[in-house]
Amino acid sequence: MNAIAKAAETLSPARPLLAVEGLEKRYGSAIACTDVSFRMWPGEVLGIVGESGSG
Repeated sequence: MNAIAKAAETLSPARPLLAVEGLEKRYGSAIACTDVSFRMWPGEVLGIVGESGSG
């Protein structure tokens, strides 16, 4: 078992490691994304990929 898996076992599953709600990203007046919400739980891996396939 690796260190990440061990750490995940000790964390409470009742609370996410990270919770994001209503995130918006702008580049000047251009809106890249709006109203983004997600939660990350122990042991999860998250990737964010744009429309063009870039991340």
